[in-house]
Amino acid sequence: MDALNTEDNSIKTEIVSLITKYLEEEGFHSAAMVLRDEASERQNIRVKKQTQFKKLRSCIMDGLWDEVVPICKQLFNQDSRFLYAVHRQQYLEQLERREIQQGFTFLTKRIKPFESIIPKDEMKDLCYVLTCHNVQDATSFKNWLGKAHRNQLVEQLETMLELESQNKEVMKPVPPNRLQTLLKQSIAYQIEKCGENMETQPKVTTILDDFEGLGLPNKTYKVIEGFEGNGHNGNVKCLDFVGTDGNMLITGSSDATVKLWSIDSGDLVRTCEGHVARVWDVCSARSGKHFVSASADATMKVWETSSGNCITTIQGHKNDVYSVTINPGDTHVLSGGYDQTIRLFDLQAGKLVNSFQGHENSVSRAIFNDYGNLIVSGGKDCAVKVWDISSGLCIKTLAGEFAQITSVDLNRNSQTLLIGTKSNTNVLVDLRMGLVIRRFRGHQNSSRHFIRSNFGPIRGVVTSGSEDGKLYMWDTTSGEIVKTLHGHDDVVYQGIWHPQRRLLASCSDDRTVRLWNYEHVADVSN
Repeated sequence: MDALNTEDNSIKTEIVSLITKYLEEEGFHSAAMVLRDEASERQNIRVKKQTQFKKLRSCIMDGLWDEVVPICKQLFNQDSRFLYAVHRQQYLEQLERREIQQGFTFLTKRIKPFESIIPKDEMKDLCYVLTCHNVQDATSFKNWLGKAHRNQLVEQLETMLELESQNKEVMKPVPPNRLQTLLKQSIAYQIEKCGENMETQPKVTTILDDFEGLGLPNKTYKVIEGFEGNGHNGNVKCLDFVGTDGNMLITGSSDATVKLWSIDSGDLVRTCEGHVARVWDVCSARSGKHFVSASADATMKVWETSSGNCITTIQGHKNDVYSVTINPGDTHVLSGGYDQTIRLFDLQAGKLVNSFQGHENSVSRAIFNDYGNLIVSGGKDCAVKVWDISSGLCIKTLAGEFAQITSVDLNRNSQTLLIGTKSNTNVLVDLRMGLVIRRFRGHQNSSRHFIRSNFGPIRGVVTSGSEDGKLYMWDTTSGEIVKTLHGHDDVVYQGIWHPQRRLLASCSDDRTVRLWNYEHVADVSN
């Protein structure tokens, strides 16, 4: 459970007050006034609701049922449960006073319309109690307390409205520069959490992203390979962290299986079987509830993370599916493959939504931009294409500068593209202008393998797998190699970074996954 409940009304009110105070301090007085007026209107609605609640409570305790009903309808226009509870109390009190005829009429006109939400046994007892000497003779109402039961109605009302004591507290004035203070505290916590021993205070240039740290992964934190035969029986071609928490890792292999691993223990959580050929790619939904695998058997499978069950098998491609990605909203699946097509499917139903055709050879990789309105793809035809999802049209093609493409990746603002090619070169491109910014060399990517490159681990750095069994990192400004990680015994297909876990994960032809982290090394030079 989070320490701070951002859905709490009092916290929401304080957040608005913080923003209003900041706008005033920075001279945006008109904007602050508009925000304050809108917040006051919402506060007035809450005050009005509290006033209605107080009146409703008083009417219930006094048995003024004709006044109770219209107030209930205002407060619970979409929820009939409390109104039924009110009618039930009124009905039972009528029977307690032996007003049998009035009770029968009330039952048929007021209570029967709620029959769909009344338990069957209780509905039977509502009818049966008409013939009883005491209300308590009916099993459903043996604990009914007469008029005193009105207190329980009021308690139920308080629970439904969630009127906590803090709503009655007077709003405290916002201290000067409070928003800036909270931001500084947040950054200080993030710096401490990254675990780096920094001799000088780092300069933070943005608050839109978490602080990344300055150190690059430099040591193996954990090797995931399975024990007692539960590891992969073929090379590990692809991997992805599960959700934004990254507490598990998904791996896909040439042994046609997908496996889930615990990041903390390195133990196998479960094996997902169903594909009949090698798994080329995997991708987790941001929520972490589902993930998708793409296979050489021409299918994709949607898996439930909690159970490992396959909930949908997506068909449509004619041959190998090399790439699979879930959109930012976790609603659609994007795929590309040997049949030269890119396809968009509904995640839950597995139905084809759109197909994008234009590549002249296999599609190695297809991804969404962060807004989910564009697709970027790269293929064996040495071309990169940008597609508009709504129209299905190709709006830009980049070609002539690249060899066969094995991967594409976008930076956080979706303006810079990293392209992995089979010429032992990764290329950084300004996507808007279509111009090459930088080329990165030193690794090996020239054979049949899908060697993929990605942005990260930190801003200004890109990472790539390599056929020589190493992970390479380059500085995007200078193009120089800034880190090489040794550990795998064979081809490294890719390395992906998880910012919250601060771990780099790599997969290899040696059938293992390695997790890498940063460990501060003291400077012992004089």
